[in-house]
Amino acid sequence: MRNAGNLLYQVFLDAEKKINFQMSLCLTSDVSWVSVPKYLELMYMSRNFNIKIDPSGLHPGVHTTTVRAYDTKNATKGPVFTFEVTIIRPLVTDHSGSLSHDNVEFNANSLIKRNFVLVPRNVSWATLHIKHLDTDVNANFCLHVVQLLPQKSCKHMEYCKMFNMKSNEFQAHFSVEENVVIEFVLAKYWSSCSSIKLSYKLQFHGVIPKTQNIAMYHGMGLHPVVLKSGIKNEEILPSVSLKHLITVLKPNEGKITALTSRDVIPPNRPIYQLILSYAFSLSKSTDAYATCGLFGELLYESEYESQLWMLFDSNKQYISAGDAYANRHVYKLDKGDYTIKMHVRHERREILEKIIDLPIQVVQKLQNPISLDVYSSHHQATIFGKKCSTFVIAPDSDLCRLFIGSLSNDKIISLKLIAGHCLSGSIHYVKDDNGKKVDNYVFKYFITDTLKTKNGLKPVEENKTKLEEFNEAMCETKLNWLTKLEYGVDSNVLYESLCDETENKNSLVHISWIQCIEPEDKKKFPNFSMKDIDVEKIKKIISAANAVLTIIDQDDLLAFYGIKSDQRPEASKLKISNDRLKNNLIEALSRKGAAMCQLYYYNFMNTKIKDESYLQEIDDVWLQVICFISPDSDSKSLNYFNIWHGAVHQNYGRMMKVLLRMLEDKHTKEVESCLLWTIKAKFAEDESKHLATAISNALIVHYPKTFRPF
Repeated sequence: MRNAGNLLYQVFLDAEKKINFQMSLCLTSDVSWVSVPKYLELMYMSRNFNIKIDPSGLHPGVHTTTVRAYDTKNATKGPVFTFEVTIIRPLVTDHSGSLSHDNVEFNANSLIKRNFVLVPRNVSWATLHIKHLDTDVNANFCLHVVQLLPQKSCKHMEYCKMFNMKSNEFQAHFSVEENVVIEFVLAKYWSSCSSIKLSYKLQFHGVIPKTQNIAMYHGMGLHPVVLKSGIKNEEILPSVSLKHLITVLKPNEGKITALTSRDVIPPNRPIYQLILSYAFSLSKSTDAYATCGLFGELLYESEYESQLWMLFDSNKQYISAGDAYANRHVYKLDKGDYTIKMHVRHERREILEKIIDLPIQVVQKLQNPISLDVYSSHHQATIFGKKCSTFVIAPDSDLCRLFIGSLSNDKIISLKLIAGHCLSGSIHYVKDDNGKKVDNYVFKYFITDTLKTKNGLKPVEENKTKLEEFNEAMCETKLNWLTKLEYGVDSNVLYESLCDETENKNSLVHISWIQCIEPEDKKKFPNFSMKDIDVEKIKKIISAANAVLTIIDQDDLLAFYGIKSDQRPEASKLKISNDRLKNNLIEALSRKGAAMCQLYYYNFMNTKIKDESYLQEIDDVWLQVICFISPDSDSKSLNYFNIWHGAVHQNYGRMMKVLLRMLEDKHTKEVESCLLWTIKAKFAEDESKHLATAISNALIVHYPKTFRPF
C-alpha cells in the first residue's frame, strides 16, 4: 500500500492514531471474468474480501488482469494496492492423446513459444516430435518441460534439452503425471538470428500401475502388480532391474554443542550443532554415496539451518563431502573401512535431541544388475514356468495382472546379503526403448534373513555326546578369546591350559598363541627402533611355530595336493580338513621366518657380524613355505615374511614391490613408513631426495591425527 504503508507497518505507533485510522476504498476489475466487491472499509486491522473468478468463457491460453483499490476521497493519486490475477486455460488433447501445432514461426520478435496442456488420464510418458520446415536454415533451440506437483520441487518433473535443428526432425521423451497441467516451452537461442518455421506434435503414451513404487521383501514368494490400460494400444514387456545395494547405518556417537559467539542470532539466541558419527565397510571397490532420508532431498526448503556430511577413510583422511541431493555426487570408493561425520544445525536444542539417533543410508552400485522374473499368470509363477512375453493392452480393456518372482537364495548368498539390506532399482512395463528410459518406477527388495552357505553348515555327528559337543564349543570359545587377550600372564595361562586339554595335538592353539603375542596391528617392520624389539616374544613365536610343524606332516600334505583327481567318497571332507592344515602351516612358517629374520637383524645391528648359517636356516624356511603358496600371493603373513626376508638379504627392490602391493590393498602408516625407509636404504640421499620428500609429505596427508572439523 502506498499511503497507508508508513502507518500500518510501524511497530511503535500511538494507540490513538491506530484507532482513528480509516480509509474507504473502491475496488475495480478490468475484465468480466473477475468479480470483486465494490467497496472496502480499511481500518488498522486485517480485512478479508472475496474475489470470484469464472474462467468458463475463456479460450485456451494465458489470461492476466489486475485488481486495483482506489481511495474514494482522492482517486487521482492512483491505486492504494493492486492484486495480479493470472489464469491459464490449458489445451486439451484429442481422444488419441495427441496435440499438433503446424507452421509455427520463430523470428526476431517471437523467440519463445509457451504451451500449456492438460495431461489426459491413464498416461505416464510423452513424446514431442519436432519437424523442420525450412531445410535451408539452421537454428539452436531450447526445450523446457515442467509439471508442478504438490509439495515437490519444480525439478521433480522437469526436462530441459538444448538441440540444433540441422536435421529434418527431433524427438524428446519425458515422463508426465496424469491429469496435471504440463508446460512445454520452445525457445530459439539468442545467437540464431534467422527466422525458421517448425511443426511439432505432442503424443502421450503409457499404462498406469495401481501401485507405482513397489516394496517387496524376501519370503513373499510373489508380488502382484495390476496395470490399467492407457488411451492407445501399448506393447507391454515388463522387467525388473536391481542396480544398487542400500545399507542403513545407525550412529555410533552423537554430540550436541552450542556454537561460538560467531554463530549467535541477535540479540542473544545461540545456535546448536549436532555431530553424528557412522562407520561402515566395503568388501570391494564400488561407486557409492551417502544420503539421509529425513532431509536428503531438501536444501533451501529444509527446516534445519544446514546439513553437511564428510567422508573419511580408516586413517581419518578426508575423501569427500556433501549435503542435499547426494545421489548427484557418486564417488569411487576402494575396499576398506570408512567413517561418515554428519553435521546438523538448529537454534532449538530440543529439535536436535529428537534426531540424535538419526539413521543414514549408504547406497552402493552393484557390479552387475540383478533381474527378477515376471510372469503373466499365477499358475506359471507358482511352477516357475513360462515368463511374461510381449503383449498388447488396448484402450478400455480389463485390468492386467502380473506377478513378480522373488530372488533366489543362491543369489543372496553369493552377494553376501544380510538381514536389513535393501536392493533398489526400477521396474518398467512398456516395450518401447524410449519409454523404458523415462517411464520407470522405483522397486525395492528387502532382505529379511541372513542365509548361510551349505558348506558353512556343520555336519551333525550322531555318535557325539552332548558333553563332547560342550567341550568342543568351550575349546573354540577359548581359542577365539586367546587371540583377543593382551599378551601377558593371563593369556599365557590360557595357552598352557589349551595345550593340556588338546594334548598338544591341535595346531590352531599354537597359531592363536602366535597371534596373541604379535597381533596383526602390532607387527614390526624393518624400520622399527632397536628399543622396540622383544627377544623373548620372538623366541616364543619361533617355539609355537615349531610346535605347529611337529603336529602337521608336510610330506602327507604335499602328497594330498599332488593327487590330480581324488575319487574317494570322503574327498570333500579331506579337502576341507587339509586346506585348514595348509593355512595353519603357511601361517606358522611365515611367522617363524619373520621372527627369525627379526632375531638375525637384531643381532646384526648389535654385533655387525653376518651369521651365514642362520641366514641359511631362514632360506630353508622360505623354501618350505613356497612349496605350499606362491611367492606373489596376497597372503598377509607371507607378505610380512617376504618383507623381512628381503630386508636381511638387502633385496630392497623386492621389498618395494611387496610394500606397494600391500598399499594398494590397504593404506597403513606402518607399511608406508617402511616404504620410505626402504627407499632411503636403497638409494643415496641425493638420489632419493625427491621420493623421500614426496612420501614424507604424503604421510602427513594420508594419516592425520584427527578428523577434519566442520
